[in-house]
Amino acid sequence: MLRKSLAFVEIAARQRARDRAAIVGRMGFYALILFIFSRLWEVVLARTPVPGIDADSFLWYLAITEWIVLSVPLLHLEIERDVVRGDLAYRLTRPVPYPLARLAEGFGDMLVRMSVLGAFGFALAFVYTGTIPIGPWGWVGVAALGVSAGALTLVFYMTIGLLAFWIHDTRPVYWMWQKASFVLGGLIVPLELYPDWLRALADASPFSALLHGPGRIALGGPPELVFEVAAKLLVWSAVAITILILVFRRGLRSVVIGGG
Repeated sequence: MLRKSLAFVEIAARQRARDRAAIVGRMGFYALILFIFSRLWEVVLARTPVPGIDADSFLWYLAITEWIVLSVPLLHLEIERDVVRGDLAYRLTRPVPYPLARLAEGFGDMLVRMSVLGAFGFALAFVYTGTIPIGPWGWVGVAALGVSAGALTLVFYMTIGLLAFWIHDTRPVYWMWQKASFVLGGLIVPLELYPDWLRALADASPFSALLHGPGRIALGGPPELVFEVAAKLLVWSAVAITILILVFRRGLRSVVIGGG
């Protein structure tokens, strides 16, 4: 099963590597965001300094969080298409379970995006700031947490896509997830600047581990931070996979009962 899953990862990675247009578009968007906020943070922090954090650290934080967000493919749209068009029935006959195959495909796609966008975005952050606030082992932690966070996001995206069994159009659910991720994940503003009640809410959600956790390394987090965030991602992965399995089984049951 592992070998078959890796084959799906490899095929998806090759397909994404050949499709350069989408990656180039995201690179342009990534560059625009970093340029705008590199100027914005300079102005804001010049007027209202934040103890222990400078404009360069803020930009590196944003470079990491945006890298994760922009690298994850919108898997829920493909799942929704499979369910609505009935393609899911054909895929169920394949030797690899449908959820595992789709997640493997998304993971292969994501790895290519992360490699290209990471090299581009982090090089751009260095050009803008002239600094590298993370040591070699810190980069290992960023890479490991980034890939883990991206994989967990794929699981959540797939669960959202499977809601098409009941609501057919999953975009509103995705939009709510996305906005919650941006706010509670600290996409643009680190959670350290949130009011206590909002930060507590963010820490109780998976979004904090998905975005703020990896990005916080650029703000000079302690060495044990990597293990702390990794533990949170592991716990939320167990929760997300359990929910995915339950939703998938319930969806298949509804199709069988409905005669689909």
